[in-house]
Amino acid sequence: MIYIMKVCKILFFFLCLFSIFEASAKKTYDLKWKLAPNEEVIYNCNIRNIVDTTSAPLVLNDSSILSKELYTTLKEVAKLYAKNIDNATWKLSFVCDKPGIIDMQLRKYDNTEQGNGNFFKELKEAFLKNMPDSMSKEDVEFKKFLETGSCDTTHMDDEMKRDVKRFDEMYKLFEAQKDSQGKPQVALRGSVYENGEICSFWTKSDQLNLLAIMAQLPSQKVAVGDSWSIQTKLINCDQSVVCREAGKKNKVTLEKVEVVDGETIAVINYDIVESFAGEYDFSGIAFKNPFIGNDKFIGIEAKVSGKGYFSISKGRWNKYASYISITKKNSTNSNTSTQVITFEK
Repeated sequence: MIYIMKVCKILFFFLCLFSIFEASAKKTYDLKWKLAPNEEVIYNCNIRNIVDTTSAPLVLNDSSILSKELYTTLKEVAKLYAKNIDNATWKLSFVCDKPGIIDMQLRKYDNTEQGNGNFFKELKEAFLKNMPDSMSKEDVEFKKFLETGSCDTTHMDDEMKRDVKRFDEMYKLFEAQKDSQGKPQVALRGSVYENGEICSFWTKSDQLNLLAIMAQLPSQKVAVGDSWSIQTKLINCDQSVVCREAGKKNKVTLEKVEVVDGETIAVINYDIVESFAGEYDFSGIAFKNPFIGNDKFIGIEAKVSGKGYFSISKGRWNKYASYISITKKNSTNSNTSTQVITFEK
């Protein structure tokens, strides 16, 4: 009897060890790109801009040094730009041109009705509509330039001449693109390795953010519930800003793994938040941003939330959706801009 009891205790002990080992040995998955050489996967992409009506728009106050006419014009220009983005057709492609490297391109196709030529026409109309009643000689000539395409720059200072030159170059660029309707413009270009790490480290920060959000994968195997970070920098401030408080959360999680029609799918959740609060140091600044005025406070919060369905079996996305929002504050106002990006086959 004593012998039997000892055997039972030993068996129970090993059974407990086996249970602990089994619980700790989570199944891991290798999330990596699997495109064949020269294979290109193209997704229909949708990009929309959303205006947050719950937050007050940034408005001019007594300390602002930007004219009301120009401020109104710039707001209209921003709306035109958002409309141009919303009305375009977008394609997202992933291609393996080089062994071990996946190139990503976001291509923009302007529709005939809302193409770049029409955009520039509306842009000029916005400037003309909001020009002040009382104008200097330079303003009169600039108005003439907007209306006719030519003007006398004799009375203009060097800065105004540069503005006219830039506007003229932009006009010629958009005019040249009138005949290219249906042809794509590359809006984003970058690359990752097959294991998910960023390859094109030289990419500009705003484009690198999108590349990381839409293409970067964990370089190591992960289990359900595991989290990792991706290479994003959503907030950028220059030397004129002094930081008082900042915080950052960069968390991408393998939420679950499911099998759909025999295909193993990883459901990936994105939760990224960056926040910053500080103030402008106006001492020693050669050029003062006209949007700032004399208000020193600056607050920024950037968020990315989203969910992607990545096929572990095929090594590519099935579908994806993300929400990127940026809230900017000064002492009295706040404004939130949100961009929604979705794509699927």
